[in-house]
Parts: sequence; C-alpha cells; structure tokens
Amino acid sequence: STSGNSWSPVASGTTAHLNRVRYVGSNGSAQFIAVGNGGRIVLMSSVTGVQAFPNLGAYGITKAGIQMMARSLALELGPHNITVNAIVPGATVTERTLADDANYAANWASVVPTARANSVDDIADTAFFLASAAARQITGQSIVVDGGWTLQSPIPSQHPELPGHSSQLR
Repeated sequence: STSGNSWSPVASGTTAHLNRVRYVGSNGSAQFIAVGNGGRIVLMSSVTGVQAFPNLGAYGITKAGIQMMARSLALELGPHNITVNAIVPGATVTERTLADDANYAANWASVVPTARANSVDDIADTAFFLASAAARQITGQSIVVDGGWTLQSPIPSQHPELPGHSSQLR
C-alpha cells in the first residue's frame, strides 16, 4: 500500500507495512497447506525494492522484504506443491498516477527502453501467467516488469533533470 506516509525517510516509518506483509505470508500459506491441493502465491513488490530512492527508504525496504519473502516461502512451501513468486512493477499508468501527473505516461515513456510506462494489464498478465499451470516450475522468483528501466546505467532516478527522478515519483 502507498497510503499514509509511505513517501518519507526511513526514520519516520512505522511497523504497519511489515505487519501487513507478515499477515499475508503466514495466513495465506497456511490456508493453501490446509486444503492440500498445492497452489500459487503471487506477491506484489516494486522496483523500489531493487533500486534505492531518496525519501522512499521505508517503502523500498518493505518491497525488498517481499522479494525475500517470496524466496523463503518458495523453499518452505515447495514440498506442498505451492509456488511463490513476486512481481516487481516499474512505473505503471493508473488513475491515481494520472491524477497526480497528467504527463506521467509521456514522462516515463521518455526514459524507459520500451518507450512506454506499464499498463495495469502488463502487471495483471504477469500475475495470470505466474498463477497458471505454465508457471508450475517457476518459484522463488522476482519478475521485474519495467520495460527495461532498471537495466539502464545511470538510473534516471539519480538525475533530477530526467523523468523518473524520485521528485517526480510522488
């Protein structure tokens, strides 16, 4: 969740993010095991869990934690025929991002190698794939869906003059 005070330095964070992550991991996996038919767990992370951004430390730490949770749960739940993976989305055009910045899609298109920001369908399609039988041997993975943005050097987030700088991510 990005509600509340997520866009702030680590020191001002709370344990709310971590508590939500722990709840999903423990309760969701216990339900799959109880049913006994295996299953798929698809977690949602963020590129902020891969790339550090100023003033997004607390948020990024929780997203990196989700990626490690996917790995750990994959090892623990594999014997129960349960796969666990994380989706790591980059800039995604939503009603909220457009409400915050009418030029959001165009700004990101200028710095993403595929020349476009993600659509919600890009993320949903990845989730559907990971939940399908086609992904039955994929587990413990973090699938980055960012049009190649994190492959760049230097990352635009380090340059305030470029779209994608943390001052434009809010």
